Amino acid sequence: MRFRSSLSSLWHSTRHSARTAAVLGLVAATAIFGAPSRTYATIAIQYSVDGGALMSGGSDPGTSILLTNTNVGGLFNVQIAFFQQTNGGAQSIVSQSDSSVATLSGYSGTHSLEIWVSANGYTQPVPPGTLTAASSTTLANGNVTVNYQGSADTSNTLFGGLLPSVDLANRATGQSSYTVTGNNGTGNGSISRLFAGNSTPYSLSNYLKFSFTGAGNATTISSNTTLTAVPEPGTVVMALTGLPVLGLFWARRRRHA
Repeated sequence: MRFRSSLSSLWHSTRHSARTAAVLGLVAATAIFGAPSRTYATIAIQYSVDGGALMSGGSDPGTSILLTNTNVGGLFNVQIAFFQQTNGGAQSIVSQSDSSVATLSGYSGTHSLEIWVSANGYTQPVPPGTLTAASSTTLANGNVTVNYQGSADTSNTLFGGLLPSVDLANRATGQSSYTVTGNNGTGNGSISRLFAGNSTPYSLSNYLKFSFTGAGNATTISSNTTLTAVPEPGTVVMALTGLPVLGLFWARRRRHA
């Protein structure tokens, strides 16, 4: 009977220690990476041809937006969609893998198509954070230069930091580009910067510009703007110093069991 009582005491002690360690570990992980949360209000899309007037592609209170237009400015066939994505302590606006842009029959010369996508109402992760814009394109044929950019804006304004009339200082990644040529050619790039904003809610925006020289077909387009939480140094130190404490706590519980 005494043996069974000791075994039962050890079992309950071990379960209590495991639960305590799990809870403390979750608290430490949340302190470092932030609680996963998908919080936003509206997603919207706008576009422009050859630097002309902005045209609305619509807005939606849901998780995604689609721009499908077989004749944009008599030059382009556009099938492009973006959606919201949450990954731990990061929030992203991401293009769907089947997005494409193609020139129409009779296309000649060099023309451009610009696309802005934005969502607002984000409350997680709480800035400051690392803002990253990334893009890749596979070209079935032709020649295209792709410009891309991302922004975060604590004024919570749709397209904040990206539209030509908005100040880019301290909001955007800066703009980068790559050129893709030939059948099944591919190109890609990414650019990051520290977003020093410290308030919520905020907006995230993504920018793409396709400049085709002669007829072409960009069959696979990947683009995203991502804000990743950057833990404060003090938070990291506290969380990491807590790990040895968990180890000592576990060892002592086992020794006294």
